Amino acid sequence: MKKILITLCLSLLIIFSAVAEDKSGISFDDMPDETILASVGKYNITMYDLKVYIVGYKTIHSWTLEAFDNILSALMLDLLYQCACEDEKLTVSEEEVGLYAENFFTERSIDFKNPDEILGYFNTHDPYYDIDDFLLKSQYFLTKIKYLSAHDAIETFRTSMIFVSAKKMKKNEKAEVYKKAMKITNDILYGAVTFQDAVQQYSDDAETKATKGKLFSELTKDHRLKKEFDKKTFGKIFQAGLFFPILLEGKDGYYIIMNTDCRFDDDGKSIAAISQQLMKKYKFERKVVFREIGY
Repeated sequence: MKKILITLCLSLLIIFSAVAEDKSGISFDDMPDETILASVGKYNITMYDLKVYIVGYKTIHSWTLEAFDNILSALMLDLLYQCACEDEKLTVSEEEVGLYAENFFTERSIDFKNPDEILGYFNTHDPYYDIDDFLLKSQYFLTKIKYLSAHDAIETFRTSMIFVSAKKMKKNEKAEVYKKAMKITNDILYGAVTFQDAVQQYSDDAETKATKGKLFSELTKDHRLKKEFDKKTFGKIFQAGLFFPILLEGKDGYYIIMNTDCRFDDDGKSIAAISQQLMKKYKFERKVVFREIGY
């Protein structure tokens, strides 16, 4: 939690000076930055940590008790899944975050390589202050998805694929195709080639080649793609999380699969049950009660 950019400090002072003057908001009087607000597992959330986390919420001009409580709860849940993934050795790499970020801005018609365009987006959209804030919150998001996916709690994904045919090939020929497919998978993960470009260069599937790799429909447990794999192999797609390309062997060749989005109900019974179990497993408690001041 202490990996904080010094460049945020001036903005934090400006924002929280304004909050302190808003008589309809929460009182931060006598609340030092080192005050521990909450604990989640091995992590303590200080007042300073929370200030950094909320600096991207530019549209909230009056920090009511409800708004403040919601943001603190969101940070606590982020750290809850961080603890769970650390214990289960589930990691989200910088490469996965990079692929997520590139896709995020591309879908919004923003040039990922143009800092001015990205800053313009952050200036008008919550909850991000700058690229570092965006990457940190993206890491939290992908970590949660990684844990839920590993526990088979997400059943609907938006998915892209590359198919490299090995149909009717001899064993030695098939081995060469596997090496080629593995190299493509690693090149995508480490940024040597984009997934979309790899589709055009290497895919032997005309249908998804026309859509830059995207499946026409959402991937569910009943998707027609499952007929290409045995049950265990097909299930690996749902456990991969987001933006982590995986290589799977199918009936007639090799599939490079990457989930790019998912759909689930954060308040649904299955997700809520997982969160409740983790809250019992890890220390999950508030340390400070805030008061809301009147006019």
